[in-house]
Amino acid sequence: MASLRVVNCPNQDLALTNHVFCSPADERSLVPYAEFAGSVYFVRPHPTVEAGCIALNGAQRKGARVSSGETLMVTPFRPPTSKFSILMANLEIDFIAKGRGKAETVDAKLLAKELNKRLSSQVFTVGQKATFEFQGTNYMFDVSSVVIEGQKETEVLRRGMLLPTSQLQFETPANSGIKGLGGTGQRAESCENGTLRTLVHEHSVLSPGNERIRGGTGRCAEARGDWAISNQHSAAKNNLFKEKDFNFEKLGI
Repeated sequence: MASLRVVNCPNQDLALTNHVFCSPADERSLVPYAEFAGSVYFVRPHPTVEAGCIALNGAQRKGARVSSGETLMVTPFRPPTSKFSILMANLEIDFIAKGRGKAETVDAKLLAKELNKRLSSQVFTVGQKATFEFQGTNYMFDVSSVVIEGQKETEVLRRGMLLPTSQLQFETPANSGIKGLGGTGQRAESCENGTLRTLVHEHSVLSPGNERIRGGTGRCAEARGDWAISNQHSAAKNNLFKEKDFNFEKLGI
């Protein structure tokens, strides 16, 4: 465990990677993963970060409840060898800048593909927030829940590693202005070579705060009818897996 001084992220582009940055002098003790304030982050060395410092973006500083110049206790983290791969994650997305007064249409399938690619091998904990850029707009997501490979139905696991095959579901808070298009609006759930080809939801336009949309390149459940679309935002957010949205046994859990 080390006490490091918090500094700002080297630049805005790096701030949107969800990585944290250390001095090359501290690389040996901190790379590739470090834990602080209940979350785990991928660590990269950067030449502009001084020894004894850790560079965080605004969301990371807020999550850790620290400001630039303050100290933070940071511990190297080694991922477990089992029960750590994320099969499915539920993410609530919103604009970073509130009160934009503008609606934004988000293609959930494309967004999931991009996040799977950009965030692969990163570790996420339920309750963790992260920022990202998508098609020129900056967003933030909050990890609402995760399902871990090998997890038993009676187990509560809150942390895992995102993989290119992880299935992602998205929610939007009420009145966020974020909308999702579903093509013709049919309830198609075709899987080929492990890839979810068709965005699944019941209407052509998603009502923010009212329904979930799902995209991604993860494995599909054998019983496609087990993937239900909830029309109650609060119930979906608090009881995602209690509502029998999918079958644990058919996911191999």
